[in-house]
Amino acid sequence: MLAERGAILADAWRWWAETLSELDAASWRRETRLPGWDVAALSAHAALLVQGLGALSVQPLPLEPRVRSAQEMLRGFNAPGGIATTLAEGIAEMARRQAAAMSPAQLVSLFAVTGPAVIATVEACGPTVVEYFGNGTFPIVEVMSIAILEAVVHGLDLCAAIDTATDTIPPAAMHHTVELLESLAEPASFIEAATGRVSTAVLPVLH
Repeated sequence: MLAERGAILADAWRWWAETLSELDAASWRRETRLPGWDVAALSAHAALLVQGLGALSVQPLPLEPRVRSAQEMLRGFNAPGGIATTLAEGIAEMARRQAAAMSPAQLVSLFAVTGPAVIATVEACGPTVVEYFGNGTFPIVEVMSIAILEAVVHGLDLCAAIDTATDTIPPAAMHHTVELLESLAEPASFIEAATGRVSTAVLPVLH
């Protein structure tokens, strides 16, 4: 699973590198559908897990994971009072600061150069457990799952901002993201809503 997720994540980050490398100066300043973020800030935010996964990969812990799956971690983030809400402004400001401190070429390099090196390090270390930024011990392969989701969700934000077709995003990364998001919904409610049997809102499952 580690190698499979590594390949999917590598493709997703390669898409980011190739897409960003084609932007002109004006495109980096385009506003996105995320309030307060231009394309540079969006890209800086998307790159945070490139750097974050790199930092985690060299700090394995000889412990059992307290949180075992990406689904469980994301449910916790998005619960009432979870960090998806409480840290949203701080995360947005961090992205803006990083975008202001880095050139477009440096942001591209995070995806094009740092990304492959990080994935190679993760794969060399094997299926380790890490402390996930203060949110509990967590398998690094599940960190990769969240990184794929982040790359795709914000990749769609990027497509909307620069008028790029969404089908350019690697299909395997899209499929992985669909499966992960689907797993966050309550199964019976999701199935009934998806088949038109009820009109109860089951989405969004993630913020």
